[in-house]
Parts: sequence; structure tokens; C-alpha cells
Amino acid sequence: MSTATVHVKTITPAAWLMLPARLVLFAMAQGFAALELGSWEASIAWWPLGATFGNLATIPLLVWLFRAEGKSYGALFTLDRTRLGFDLPLLTGVLLVGLPLALFPSVWLGIWLFGDPQIPLDLLVQPLPFWAVLLAVSFPLTIIFAELPAYFGYCMPRLAMATGRPGLATGISAFFLAAQHVTLPLILDGRFMLWRLLMFLPFALFLGIVLRRRRALLPWLVIVHGLLDAATLPALFRHAT
Repeated sequence: MSTATVHVKTITPAAWLMLPARLVLFAMAQGFAALELGSWEASIAWWPLGATFGNLATIPLLVWLFRAEGKSYGALFTLDRTRLGFDLPLLTGVLLVGLPLALFPSVWLGIWLFGDPQIPLDLLVQPLPFWAVLLAVSFPLTIIFAELPAYFGYCMPRLAMATGRPGLATGISAFFLAAQHVTLPLILDGRFMLWRLLMFLPFALFLGIVLRRRRALLPWLVIVHGLLDAATLPALFRHAT
């Protein structure tokens, strides 16, 4: 058996296990909140802090996994300065296509599933104490280093190597990126869970395809991703108690 084959067999289980890891971490965080607050319903509003918990758990796990392969997690965020003249125009095109994919599906799905896109948004953003909203600022700051690096920086290339099917690896990684939102927050309502599952799936698939073809865009796209998630903060502050 070749060294390359052994290496693939060694890393593949970790890559498969990483796919649902964040979904489980978010559910665990909400479970802890439910125990503290006395009910599952009361825990729903606290999902931004659950997201931070999941991010802070993901980052050291990624550091450890990369180090186990003799690689650097920090290398994911290294800019290819020799190709900025190519990457920045490409990034502009990616944003022109990607931002509508990130924003509009939630509205269309809200209309389809609920008859009004505001209904699922009201379920998503619920009142939190002001101090908790201040802590929630950590959510978009930490997600930069956790979400896209986990699914597209770690899982996707390893699953592509293991399966020999890069397209399949991209689809699987994108699906789990979208699926993690089902437990962020976990509301036991079929329509809401479907809304959370599907709302980011087109954007996730698009990002996966882009990053499979041009991994050097990852440092730029994680920043864009953080800014998109930061757009939730004004609504959280408006509902703060």
C-alpha cells in the first residue's frame, strides 16, 4: 500500500466527521442554554452565542487537524499577493453573483413556506438582554475563522482526494454548510427547519465551486462572510431588552 493511500485513509474519517460537527455543537450549545433557562423555547433566542460557542470549538479543532497532517491552519488565510490583479476582479464578479444568492432565497422561501418572509425572521431574531447582544458581536468575528475554513478549507479538498470526485466533495461540503443552520437555532417546526436548511444552500454551492477552482479567494471570502453575518447585529440590537 502506497504512502499516499495510507495518508488518504488517515485523514478521511476526520473529514467526514467534521461535516456534521458544527451542527452538533450548535445543538449542544442550545441544550446547555435550555438547561440553564428552564425551557427549550427560552433557549432559542440565544443562538448567536451558541454560534460563537461552535466557532470557538471549531477553530482549535481545525488547528489540531491541520497540525496532525504537518500542515498549517493559518496558511488558509495567506494572500497570494502575486495574483491580486487577477483575484480582485474575480472577487468582484463572485460578489455580484454570490450576494443575491446569499440574500434572496430566504425571502423567496419565507413566502413559499410561511406566506410572509417576516414570519421566520421573527422566529430567528428574538429579544435578548443588551449585554448578551453585546457578546453576540463575537459571532461574526469568530465565524470568519471557522465556517468556510471548516467546510471548504478542510473537508472539501480531503473528500475530493478520498473519493476522486471533486464535484461530489463540493456538493457534500456545501450541503453540510447549509444544514448546520438547522440547529442555529433548533426550532422544532418543519417549515422553519426547511427554511434554515435551504436558505443558504445556493450560496454554499456557489462558494464551494468558486473555492474549488480558486482556493486563493478564501481569505477574501471569509471576510465577506463575516460581514454578511454581521448584518444580523442591527436586528439583535433593535430587539434587545
